[in-house]
Amino acid sequence: MNLKPLISSVLLLISSHVTSAADNWPSFQNGGTSRLDSDNVPLQWNSRDGIAWTFELAGYGQSTPVVWDDHVYVTSCSGQMKDNLRITALKLTSGEKIWDVKLANSSPEKNSNYISRAAPTPVADANGVIAFFEGGNVIALNHDGSALWERDLVQDYGPISARHGLGSSLEQDGHYVFVWIERSESPYVLALEKDTGKTVWKAAGVGKTTWSSPRLVSVGDGQHLVLSASGRIMGLEPKTGEQLWILEDVAYNTVATPMPLGEGRFLVGASEGRGEEPAAGSAKSNGVVQIRKEEDGKFKAGYQWRATKATSSFGSPILAGNNAYFVTN
Repeated sequence: MNLKPLISSVLLLISSHVTSAADNWPSFQNGGTSRLDSDNVPLQWNSRDGIAWTFELAGYGQSTPVVWDDHVYVTSCSGQMKDNLRITALKLTSGEKIWDVKLANSSPEKNSNYISRAAPTPVADANGVIAFFEGGNVIALNHDGSALWERDLVQDYGPISARHGLGSSLEQDGHYVFVWIERSESPYVLALEKDTGKTVWKAAGVGKTTWSSPRLVSVGDGQHLVLSASGRIMGLEPKTGEQLWILEDVAYNTVATPMPLGEGRFLVGASEGRGEEPAAGSAKSNGVVQIRKEEDGKFKAGYQWRATKATSSFGSPILAGNNAYFVTN
């Protein structure tokens, strides 16, 4: 199966099995709330059924579309050096192009199958859409396509160099958008004001290889910003960037994004590795992690249960009814 036409096109799929917490789908995995309401998971899908429309992108994008009201937003890049970065708005009901905003890549890099290409998924809210590209460009647009603010993170914080590029999508809450730059040297996490683009805080990254995305997980009356990278999972206070806990009893968790389950719990996905030792034991890194507040007021994270055989490949695990599903290659 040739995947390139799928990646360079937007498809709207209609399915009665998948629901979300709201009509909008404003971020990667709907902020971790995408799930099936029952165990009745479809085992087959005919590509000729359930497609309402398709739209061929001018560039190439590895991000997922996000939806706000009647707008579908998708990012892509084009040119030999990923010169042109694009945010395209499509009409939800028909796939008709509403607008297409193009900006220059401030850190051009050879367009290659081995380097991420418009991989981070944007976020949307009532004010518009915020897009981040792995070259360091961040831009906020209103729903009419007019720019609200723009940032060049390379200009602000130095070059971004990472093996195979960056894969981390944006995360958001009501006030902040979170950007994770897990570069080879001096990785960092940012919280930006959604209204202005101003940096609220900047904290050190995990210091490990990852193409996972940051995820807000509810813990008690608050939330933790959870970051999963090879051999390490870390929780930050979203308001300040303070490190709250760290878990290192994990391996091969480089791609799958943590999936919140409620009550301080989240699913962890890990791959089978690429020949490293002991890859045969990677299944034990797939499972459910529980965050608990200790008597001294500090937080601690540990496995509630581990898988015996289930592993992930590139896909994140999901919740369906009372079951957790892991997909491997």
